[in-house]
Amino acid sequence: MYLNEAGSPPNTEAALAAFLRGNNAVLQTSFLLFFVALAVWFVFFAGLRSLLARSMPGLEYLGTSMFGLGAAICILTFVSLGLQAAATATASAALWVPPTTR
Repeated sequence: MYLNEAGSPPNTEAALAAFLRGNNAVLQTSFLLFFVALAVWFVFFAGLRSLLARSMPGLEYLGTSMFGLGAAICILTFVSLGLQAAATATASAALWVPPTTR
């Protein structure tokens, strides 16, 4: 969704920094919405595990496995989005200077 509004990111480092600086509001809003959606998804997996464990005690291992897989996916996505949000915040900082290559 945010790529429709912000466009495709460029490949060079300076152009990427300019892209992140120019589309800061769109990217930060999308990161925030993804964080909220992942929190809801995490709660969904916890509720699904509880529901499955209560309705079929013999299949509690399946609910626990499903919750563990969902939690792992949520945690990895949280970390990935956090790194992207930090890169966007760093690029939009007023004192940030893009590094030069020698």
